[in-house]
Amino acid sequence: MAEPFAFGIVAKGLATSDIPSGNRLELFLGAAIGAVTFSGSVIAFGKLSGKYKFRLFQGAPVTFGGQHMLNLVLGLATLGLGLAFMFTGNWTAFLPCWRCRLRSAC
Repeated sequence: MAEPFAFGIVAKGLATSDIPSGNRLELFLGAAIGAVTFSGSVIAFGKLSGKYKFRLFQGAPVTFGGQHMLNLVLGLATLGLGLAFMFTGNWTAFLPCWRCRLRSAC
């Protein structure tokens, strides 16, 4: 894992909260855009290969009831967690469970 000081963002030994908010915004946007791009690539590979019988990889678009609401909730959660990280610099915004967030360690 590359440390922020390796790129001249902060001095060696400083915490992630010392990373400038502009750089934290770049980290958040890069991770969010990368996640969407990667998942789209996996689905495109499955559809183009034609080997898989899984519904997600068949040629027709995948739609279901409540799809737009789920997309809205996931988008807002991603935006909220990214903004929480950007303004606080605290990595616990991305921990997978709320219990761990409260303890700040898993």
